[in-house]
Amino acid sequence: MPVQTSIQPEDNFIYSRYLGQVTLAQIRNSMIQTYTSCTYRPGMVEIDDLREISKLDLRFAGVLHITRSLVRHHKAQGTQPKVALIRGSDMTYGVARMFQNLMTAEMPEAEIDIVRSEEDAQATLGLRKGALGGLTQAAKAHRRSAHR
Repeated sequence: MPVQTSIQPEDNFIYSRYLGQVTLAQIRNSMIQTYTSCTYRPGMVEIDDLREISKLDLRFAGVLHITRSLVRHHKAQGTQPKVALIRGSDMTYGVARMFQNLMTAEMPEAEIDIVRSEEDAQATLGLRKGALGGLTQAAKAHRRSAHR
């Protein structure tokens, strides 16, 4: 599954982990599932972990589509997005910057930060230390085994 999402209502955040080859359709489906989940609450902060993407089949028009969908969603909910993108490669950093620029152009009150680690993401979003706990332990083990 290229996008794995975990909604953590007790800590008010959403953690999405992107794996392998990821497409616009997969991102769009993940967004729909997340925002229609019974555990989702408006105003949750989001962490998108991009470190394990090997190929991203997403062009500018796709990033713009995602941006406008998120803007519509947050305006309808009366919330402002607060997102930390954990970057991996130069490619994911470039896409993250494109998304950051488009979001803040469309919705200036959006807080979109690009960080290097889950610890940075927690601090940026004001989450308690260790909030990601077991969610990132599996990701770390997967990254270690992939590098051997």
